Amino acid sequence: MSVELDFSDIDKLQERLKDMGRKGATLENKALIAGAEVINKELLKNAPIRTGKSKKFLKVSKVSKEKGIKVVKVGVSKEDNSEAFYLKFYEYGTSRGQPARPFMRPAFERKRKEALEVTHKVLKEGLEL
Repeated sequence: MSVELDFSDIDKLQERLKDMGRKGATLENKALIAGAEVINKELLKNAPIRTGKSKKFLKVSKVSKEKGIKVVKVGVSKEDNSEAFYLKFYEYGTSRGQPARPFMRPAFERKRKEALEVTHKVLKEGLEL
C-alpha cells in the first residue's frame, strides 16, 4: 500500500513561515503537534495496556530540534526508562526471547497520511492560503 501526498505548495508554506518569524514558528509547532496527535490517538487505541499508567505516558512531546530539524515524539523509545518502560518490550521485543509485538509503528503507518494532511491544513489555515 503506498501513500501519495501533494507537497506542491510546501515550499511556499515554508517561505511564508520563515517570513513570519516567531508567529511562523509558533504556527509550525502547532501544526506539528496537531499531526502528532492524530498518530497518538491511534497509538492509544492499540497499545497493550497492562495498567492505567501507560496511557498517561503515551503523549505527544513538545516540539524540539534535533540536528536542526523540528521533531515531535510520540510513544516510547528503546531508551525509555519511565514507568511505562515495559511498552518498549512490546514494540521491539527483548534479547531474552520475547518477540516484538509492534503497536507504535503500525499506528504510524495507518495514520501518517492523515497526520500530514492535518499538519498541512493547520498551516494553510494559519497562513490563510
